[in-house]
Amino acid sequence: MPKGGARVASSEMPVGKGMGLSQHYETLCRINELGTTDITELMVALNKKFAWWDDPENDAPKETCRSYIKELWRLGLVDRLDRDGHAIILGQNTWRRGGRKRFCVSERGRFVLGQKKKQFPYFIAWCILRAVYDGNYPQCLNLFKLYDRDGSIPINDDQTVLKTLQYGIYVEKHAGKAIKFGWLEPCGLIYRSSDRHFRINKRFKESLKNTENINDVLADVEDQITGDILDVVPQKAFLGSSDFNRGREYHFSFEFTNKTGQDLSVSIRGELSSVFEHTATIGMDQDGPVVIGPCQKKQLHITLMSKSHGKSDSFSTIFCGFLEVSFGDRRQQLFFPSIDIGKDDRIWELNLCKKFEELGLMAFHLSGKSDRPDAVIDLSGLNSPPDDLLSYLRDADKEKLLMETTLGTYSGQKRMDDTQARDSDGTTKFYRHTNRVLQIKAIGQIIVADRFGNDINIREDSRDHIISLIDSDTLDFLIEKYQESGRRHDMVKAVLKSNENITKVKINSAFAG
Repeated sequence: MPKGGARVASSEMPVGKGMGLSQHYETLCRINELGTTDITELMVALNKKFAWWDDPENDAPKETCRSYIKELWRLGLVDRLDRDGHAIILGQNTWRRGGRKRFCVSERGRFVLGQKKKQFPYFIAWCILRAVYDGNYPQCLNLFKLYDRDGSIPINDDQTVLKTLQYGIYVEKHAGKAIKFGWLEPCGLIYRSSDRHFRINKRFKESLKNTENINDVLADVEDQITGDILDVVPQKAFLGSSDFNRGREYHFSFEFTNKTGQDLSVSIRGELSSVFEHTATIGMDQDGPVVIGPCQKKQLHITLMSKSHGKSDSFSTIFCGFLEVSFGDRRQQLFFPSIDIGKDDRIWELNLCKKFEELGLMAFHLSGKSDRPDAVIDLSGLNSPPDDLLSYLRDADKEKLLMETTLGTYSGQKRMDDTQARDSDGTTKFYRHTNRVLQIKAIGQIIVADRFGNDINIREDSRDHIISLIDSDTLDFLIEKYQESGRRHDMVKAVLKSNENITKVKINSAFAG
């Protein structure tokens, strides 16, 4: 071990542990807004919008943000600048160089930000391959080598380490996890062929390898067709947020309008995008040549069905595929609607936040990590997002509840863990949320469940903050009463602050008063 106890580097260009395409996209956006920035300035800007971290100006850890910005540098989306403001050439000699670190969005990054967010995973895939071929992503290259030898890459991280050690192409455990789940899977370069193995999407990888310029990635794909002969318009642009569990179906359609006075023959073909090519199937109610009568409209209905073996929680919004339309001498590809897919618990939390928004309340979904709640529900009357989310969370004058939940049945033990259980230092979860890391100033907790277990009515210890419980069905009932009452915010707040198990009877009583 080196002097001072520092770890031995796992690679010539070690991989950061920060994961999530959406997080990296938002980081790139903030860098672009700042012009040039360092890690502290960037963390402050990101905290104002997302409250991802503790306050960096009070010596909060910066490792995750540093990993975000360095991986964007590896992918060529940002430039690291020297003291004179010139871009430093990326390579093994400069990757770990110390000194003052300032960054700005590169020309490549500006191009990517000029495109739609739903295309981001495709551009990331192209950037990953460029980094590999340029020698700047050695551990990713080793995973590709492992696939060449074994025909698969283990999903299990320990098995990945053992396999790479066996072949002399070592990939450190956390680096392998970040590359597999944080980058390769959510951009579609690898897919789960079973619940144990990843396989490389060879067709996609080869197509990007043969695309020399990032400007040519998706260059000829449009959102719709409009013209003198034919209009083709998607009837839905976004399919929402979904867990994309196996067997889940998604339905969308395109409307075709023949703008001529003659029959028009149109050939159509559907194709899935990289993430869905091996994890879903598509069915269309019409295929091949379709004849549309003079000045008539025709609907094309498409069904997307998941055959997923699971997924990470690092996906970004991505379009589902392409519709190829041919008529006369014209051939055009259109984007299918986009979708945001994630793990079941995140989607559940997002859906709960939407329900609170139907009550006229602002809800801020957080990461759900152990050092922060699943969401924060505002009771102070905010009608627009705060300019500085971290400052808002720490503002004691802004009344708010911390939301805790779990997927499925919320048990008595879970309630104990969320409200009464104490850590080794004698602190409860509420104390940790309100006094450490984000230091959220809240008046209590709202426990929300799909359903509560039979053991939920346990004896409570004395407490000094609100703990209210409500199940999903009762929350829907509260939304109905709120709308029927002419949107009485005061009644909603009184119910949520009741400090008890909220029932439909109690809601009726509150709104009758």
